[in-house]
Amino acid sequence: MPELFLEYLKAIQQKGTDATEVDYRTPFENLLNAIKPEDIELKVTHEPHREKEFGAPDFLITTKGLPIGY
Repeated sequence: MPELFLEYLKAIQQKGTDATEVDYRTPFENLLNAIKPEDIELKVTHEPHREKEFGAPDFLITTKGLPIGY
């Protein structure tokens, strides 16, 4: 698994110093998908639909339709 984190670090380094926050999201989403356990049903959603008046998270992690992380 350490190689997954090294791949992530390499991906964000390749973005360079002119990158914005949004530029780093795809490498982070790829990391989340790579480290999730195979025996647990997890779904990583980038920029999920905004709920009510609250802020909009960059990612939503769900299992069986229930949110477990933002």
